[in-house]
Amino acid sequence: MKKIITDVDGVLLDWNTKFNEWMQDEGFAIQSPDNYAVNLRYDINREQAEGLIKDFNESTWISHLSYLRDAKEGVQKLVDNGYKIDICTAVGTNEYTQQTRNRHLGYCFGKKTFDKMHYVTGNGPKDHILEQYDGTGLYWLEDKPENAVTGLKFGLKPILISHPWNTWFEHPQVERADDWEKVCEIILDE
Repeated sequence: MKKIITDVDGVLLDWNTKFNEWMQDEGFAIQSPDNYAVNLRYDINREQAEGLIKDFNESTWISHLSYLRDAKEGVQKLVDNGYKIDICTAVGTNEYTQQTRNRHLGYCFGKKTFDKMHYVTGNGPKDHILEQYDGTGLYWLEDKPENAVTGLKFGLKPILISHPWNTWFEHPQVERADDWEKVCEIILDE
């Protein structure tokens, strides 16, 4: 089966840049720019961070995210080579947020690019989604190391998209890619 599973934010789309702009508009200043955890990045408590992430994801800002690096070209290359792409994203379970996300992905990458769309709560676990792909050996693209490793439990082949917040992470079974050119090289050269 020519299929991959991918996260969206930090893999296909640049969530962090737009979120940081929104936070600045909301009066927050970045304290630790290379930190993945929003509460640590802005020196706020976890509960407040989760509320702000939810507010952002349910706002119109979510429909203005840019491509992450060369994602547009990389996705197109995989599609041109016959790959189907499933999404597993932690943007939340709000129906309207999901519709907005679907429209934006269709606008960015084409309406027929993505096969299945799976949504989990903001920053929630993805185990129950990845379990559906147990034993398939599909590639699983992520930017969060813990989620990349989760894919290993189900026989997936994780590729971690490099960001400042995950440079510390190393795992012998998790490949790393700085961009989609490398992603395509890993997948298409198999």
